[in-house]
Amino acid sequence: MVGVGPRGCDSILARVSIVNAYGECIYDTFVKPKEKVTDYRTFVLFIDHPRHLIRDTSKYAPFKKLSGNRTPSLKSLAAKLLGCEIQGAEHNSVS
Repeated sequence: MVGVGPRGCDSILARVSIVNAYGECIYDTFVKPKEKVTDYRTFVLFIDHPRHLIRDTSKYAPFKKLSGNRTPSLKSLAAKLLGCEIQGAEHNSVS
């Protein structure tokens, strides 16, 4: 999604990605918005969560212990616990 209109307040589709149950991309294409894009939303992924549902992984004791009692980053936790690399480059909806 990208922002259109004054200050980019309205959302419009900019990319469609479909993956199968195994995470393999079966369709991926950019969509040309019919309106002028005023906000590419590069600073966030446009997700909002209720504050009471937010869990801070940097304050969770078992994760801190895993990181030598230091504040763990989500990137290092994903590598250690899930065996995958995240946040290595720009956002990509299919990888």
